Amino acid sequence: MQNIIPHAMAYFTVDGQTPEGHNQLGFHGCNLFNKQETVSIKSAVTVLNRYFTNLDRLDGVKDAYQEFKDELMNLDSRNPRSKSTVDRRFRAFILEWKLFLDHYDRYIKDGAQTGYWKGVSEAEKEQYLAAFRHYFDDVKDPQQ
Repeated sequence: MQNIIPHAMAYFTVDGQTPEGHNQLGFHGCNLFNKQETVSIKSAVTVLNRYFTNLDRLDGVKDAYQEFKDELMNLDSRNPRSKSTVDRRFRAFILEWKLFLDHYDRYIKDGAQTGYWKGVSEAEKEQYLAAFRHYFDDVKDPQQ
Protein backbone atom coordinates (compact mmCIF):
# COMPACT_ATOMS: atom_id res chain seq x y z
CA MET A 1 0.00 0.00 0.00
CA GLN A 2 1.26 3.44 -0.94
CA ASN A 3 2.11 5.97 1.79
CA ILE A 4 -0.68 8.52 1.93
CA ILE A 5 0.09 12.04 3.16
CA PRO A 6 -2.20 12.90 6.13
CA HIS A 7 -3.70 16.02 4.49
CA ALA A 8 -4.08 14.41 1.07
CA MET A 9 -7.20 12.87 -0.33
CA ALA A 10 -7.23 9.20 -1.18
CA TYR A 11 -9.30 6.93 -3.34
CA PHE A 12 -9.47 3.21 -3.77
CA THR A 13 -9.79 0.84 -6.66
CA VAL A 14 -10.81 -2.78 -6.83
CA ASP A 15 -7.60 -4.53 -7.87
CA GLY A 16 -8.92 -8.05 -8.16
CA GLN A 17 -10.31 -10.70 -5.87
CA THR A 18 -8.92 -12.91 -3.17
CA PRO A 19 -9.19 -16.71 -3.55
CA GLU A 20 -12.21 -16.48 -1.20
CA GLY A 21 -13.98 -14.12 -3.61
CA HIS A 22 -13.49 -10.88 -1.64
CA ASN A 23 -12.50 -7.70 -3.44
CA GLN A 24 -8.88 -6.62 -3.05
CA LEU A 25 -8.79 -2.87 -2.60
CA GLY A 26 -5.90 -0.67 -3.60
CA PHE A 27 -5.67 2.72 -1.87
CA HIS A 28 -4.03 5.56 -3.76
CA GLY A 29 -3.15 9.12 -2.85
CA CYS A 30 -4.68 11.88 -4.97
CA ASN A 31 -1.99 14.44 -5.79
CA LEU A 32 -4.10 16.78 -7.92
CA PHE A 33 -4.58 19.37 -5.18
CA ASN A 34 -2.27 21.23 -2.82
CA LYS A 35 -2.75 21.11 0.94
CA GLN A 36 -4.95 24.23 1.13
CA GLU A 37 -7.20 23.02 -1.71
CA THR A 38 -7.49 19.61 -0.08
CA VAL A 39 -8.53 21.12 3.26
CA SER A 40 -11.08 23.31 1.46
CA ILE A 41 -12.52 20.33 -0.42
CA LYS A 42 -12.73 18.25 2.76
CA SER A 43 -14.56 21.10 4.52
CA ALA A 44 -17.05 21.36 1.67
CA VAL A 45 -17.57 17.59 1.78
CA THR A 46 -18.27 17.77 5.53
CA VAL A 47 -20.90 20.49 5.05
CA LEU A 48 -22.54 18.73 2.10
CA ASN A 49 -22.48 15.34 3.81
CA ARG A 50 -24.29 16.69 6.87
CA TYR A 51 -26.69 18.63 4.68
CA PHE A 52 -27.66 15.68 2.47
CA THR A 53 -27.87 13.31 5.42
CA ASN A 54 -30.49 15.55 7.00
CA LEU A 55 -32.50 15.97 3.79
CA ASP A 56 -33.66 12.37 4.25
CA ARG A 57 -35.89 13.56 7.05
CA LEU A 58 -38.37 14.78 4.44
CA ASP A 59 -38.89 11.17 3.34
CA GLY A 60 -41.50 10.56 6.05
CA VAL A 61 -43.59 13.43 4.72
CA LYS A 62 -43.26 12.20 1.13
CA ASP A 63 -44.18 8.64 2.12
CA ALA A 64 -47.19 9.74 4.18
CA TYR A 65 -48.42 11.92 1.33
CA GLN A 66 -48.06 9.08 -1.17
CA GLU A 67 -49.93 6.70 1.16
CA PHE A 68 -52.74 9.25 1.53
CA LYS A 69 -52.88 9.80 -2.24
CA ASP A 70 -52.91 6.06 -2.96
CA GLU A 71 -55.68 5.46 -0.43
CA LEU A 72 -57.68 8.35 -1.85
CA MET A 73 -57.43 6.87 -5.35
CA ASN A 74 -58.85 3.59 -4.01
CA LEU A 75 -61.63 5.18 -1.96
CA ASP A 76 -64.90 3.29 -1.93
CA SER A 77 -67.42 5.93 -0.89
CA ARG A 78 -69.94 3.22 0.09
CA ASN A 79 -67.54 1.67 2.58
CA PRO A 80 -67.21 3.53 5.91
CA ARG A 81 -63.97 1.69 6.64
CA SER A 82 -62.47 2.99 3.40
CA LYS A 83 -63.42 6.56 4.36
CA SER A 84 -61.85 6.20 7.80
CA THR A 85 -58.65 4.82 6.26
CA VAL A 86 -58.38 7.85 3.96
CA ASP A 87 -59.01 10.09 6.96
CA ARG A 88 -56.29 8.30 8.95
CA ARG A 89 -53.81 8.59 6.06
CA PHE A 90 -54.56 12.30 5.77
CA ARG A 91 -53.96 12.84 9.49
CA ALA A 92 -50.70 10.86 9.26
CA PHE A 93 -49.56 13.10 6.42
CA ILE A 94 -50.42 16.27 8.36
CA LEU A 95 -48.65 14.91 11.45
CA GLU A 96 -45.51 14.04 9.46
CA TRP A 97 -45.51 17.50 7.89
CA LYS A 98 -45.91 19.18 11.29
CA LEU A 99 -43.12 17.04 12.77
CA PHE A 100 -40.87 17.94 9.86
CA LEU A 101 -41.55 21.68 10.22
CA ASP A 102 -41.13 21.64 13.99
CA HIS A 103 -37.97 19.55 13.79
CA TYR A 104 -36.25 21.73 11.21
CA ASP A 105 -37.28 24.97 12.85
CA ARG A 106 -35.80 23.75 16.15
CA TYR A 107 -32.79 22.17 14.43
CA ILE A 108 -31.86 25.44 12.73
CA LYS A 109 -32.52 27.57 15.81
CA ASP A 110 -30.29 25.26 17.85
CA GLY A 111 -27.45 25.68 15.36
CA ALA A 112 -27.95 22.40 13.48
CA GLN A 113 -25.62 20.63 15.90
CA THR A 114 -22.66 22.64 14.61
CA GLY A 115 -21.43 22.89 18.19
CA TYR A 116 -20.32 19.25 17.92
CA TRP A 117 -18.20 19.77 14.83
CA LYS A 118 -14.49 19.58 15.51
CA GLY A 119 -12.07 21.61 13.44
CA VAL A 120 -14.77 23.35 11.42
CA SER A 121 -14.63 27.13 11.17
CA GLU A 122 -17.50 29.39 12.15
CA ALA A 123 -17.80 30.44 8.50
CA GLU A 124 -18.34 26.81 7.46
CA LYS A 125 -20.91 26.31 10.20
CA GLU A 126 -22.74 29.43 9.06
CA GLN A 127 -22.59 28.23 5.44
CA TYR A 128 -24.20 24.97 6.53
CA LEU A 129 -26.91 26.77 8.52
CA ALA A 130 -27.60 29.13 5.62
CA ALA A 131 -28.08 26.14 3.30
CA PHE A 132 -30.53 24.63 5.77
CA ARG A 133 -32.42 27.90 6.21
CA HIS A 134 -32.71 28.25 2.42
CA TYR A 135 -33.91 24.68 2.00
CA PHE A 136 -36.38 24.98 4.88
CA ASP A 137 -37.81 28.24 3.50
CA ASP A 138 -38.17 26.67 0.04
CA VAL A 139 -39.97 23.63 1.44
CA LYS A 140 -42.43 25.80 3.38
CA ASP A 141 -43.17 28.05 0.37
CA PRO A 142 -46.48 26.95 -1.19
CA GLN A 143 -45.37 28.42 -4.53
CA GLN A 144 -42.52 25.91 -4.84
